[in-house]
Amino acid sequence: MSRLRRRFMEDMPLAGLTDKTIKDYVGAVRRVSKFYLRSPDKISAEELRSWLAHLMVDLDESSVTISYIDRNDSGKRKEKTLEPEEFLGRFMSHVLPTGFHRIRYYGILNNKLQVPRNLSRTIVDYCLSA
Repeated sequence: MSRLRRRFMEDMPLAGLTDKTIKDYVGAVRRVSKFYLRSPDKISAEELRSWLAHLMVDLDESSVTISYIDRNDSGKRKEKTLEPEEFLGRFMSHVLPTGFHRIRYYGILNNKLQVPRNLSRTIVDYCLSA
């Protein structure tokens, strides 16, 4: 295992990422690396932009066609055509304003929290029923 991959694998659990998210991230890095036939640390920012453009199958004034993996259909690669406004809305829904934090990293939804999920759910249900 390379030094970069070892560090990548050590840092992701510290960030509170789940095993599935880590697996997805490693797969994404592997696909980019395979596409350019070199180590991820030798891929430039411009090449990464090119990779993202590669995922957008078609782009014109009236529609954006993107390629994605449908996890509900045995991980098959599919294409979806969206109106530009819908594409931008979906894209921007992942971008937070400066100073905001993702809520899933706080409170009982924090992955670092050692309280089992079912106990957390029981506590929430009890508080809501009172």
